[in-house]
Amino acid sequence: MTIVEEANTTPHQLGNSTLYNAQSNNDRWLTSYRLSDELQFTGGGSVATDAAVLQGLFNRAKATGRKEVILPGGNIALETTALLTNPDGATPIRVVGQGEDRTKFLPTSASQCMFWIGNDADAVDDANRHRTWFLTFEGFSLAANVSGAVAQDNTGVGFNLRNTSDITFKNITVRSMRNGWSFGVGAANTNNVVNTYMHNCGGFSDGPYSGAPSLVPMIRLGSGGVLYIDGSPNRWNASGGHDFIGQDNMAYNWDGLYVYSQHFEHFRKYLIATGKGVVNMDWSGGQMDRADIFFQAEPQCTGASNRNWVIHDTQMLGFPGAGSIGVMTGKGISTATSAIEDITIDNVVFNGLSDAAVYAAHGEIFVKNCKMTDCAQLGTSAPSGGALIRVGQGMAQIANNVGRRSASYPGLAYRNGIQWDGPAMSTRSVGGNRFYNYGNAETIGTM
Repeated sequence: MTIVEEANTTPHQLGNSTLYNAQSNNDRWLTSYRLSDELQFTGGGSVATDAAVLQGLFNRAKATGRKEVILPGGNIALETTALLTNPDGATPIRVVGQGEDRTKFLPTSASQCMFWIGNDADAVDDANRHRTWFLTFEGFSLAANVSGAVAQDNTGVGFNLRNTSDITFKNITVRSMRNGWSFGVGAANTNNVVNTYMHNCGGFSDGPYSGAPSLVPMIRLGSGGVLYIDGSPNRWNASGGHDFIGQDNMAYNWDGLYVYSQHFEHFRKYLIATGKGVVNMDWSGGQMDRADIFFQAEPQCTGASNRNWVIHDTQMLGFPGAGSIGVMTGKGISTATSAIEDITIDNVVFNGLSDAAVYAAHGEIFVKNCKMTDCAQLGTSAPSGGALIRVGQGMAQIANNVGRRSASYPGLAYRNGIQWDGPAMSTRSVGGNRFYNYGNAETIGTM
């Protein structure tokens, strides 16, 4: 086929082992290595030594200053973990395939880590100088339980990042993977993984694997900060029984999570923070469809903090017959040292949730300019007690929200627009909200 490249480049005839997305041709073959040129490379999805061949080629590119490792199309079975490190970052290296699902890596054991990126052993003097830097992974897929690959168990992982900075994933998909990405999980130091970018990535899982939900999320956050997820060509689909992002590290928090314009289908939870916490989070755009709880901030350890979350300009969509809460905050343990601070929900559409749009049992909550249609369907039998918004003993500002029942849902049973728990507090404020029942009368107040 012929690919026409960007300005100031010429058309270039490409083969199976060149590139799905060609860059400038200037000195291309002086700066690249091709995996298919390695005599020891087998390809074809057979269990051989292709992980060792890829790792050796990567190390040769690093040593010689080559900036690109080009992967061929087809299935590549990894007999073991491919360890890729670039501790001085002197040579930015791009590992690029022929496109998602055109180049596909397969695991050969259920608990296998497919790619280990970075190495804690490099961080001996100064973590900022010895990290693995400036690697880009682009245009390929990881696939378990498809095309003859084994099924992944709860200890397997696709990409495991440790002691890294400025790592980019572009046009990468994971299929039938319980855990596609782990960032700083099990790290022995704070901010172990920083500045990771996921652009135009996507994931498709089997949901309830062999009748049981996955015990690990698709993206797992450990020690580190600043993860960006953006782009739109791919989507995320879990078919139920699988969390999207989870932070469960009890020793270190995650500082900086930014998710923009992603489209999701049927995850169990989209963000669950039950460890030391996620600090600084911005989530906007796109659509989230079906969930038990869309966002859950419920720390399980002392000293935890889920702080400065902004969820805005997005949609949380329920599904008939399925239980669901939009945003829930609480404390998994009874401790004054565990905090939930400054959770802002602004201009969000909640539609068809069987339970509350917002249930803030603990912590500071700010809800404004939201629309809640056909929510709190379960009425008093729901954990929220039939309220669209339920607020516990924490600072709260609830302003300019609209709750309504559509004409097709005359039997919905919510009792209150807002339910305030416990005694009155001077740090609560409310104003400009309108909650309408099917008869078009306002419903507002407390139990």
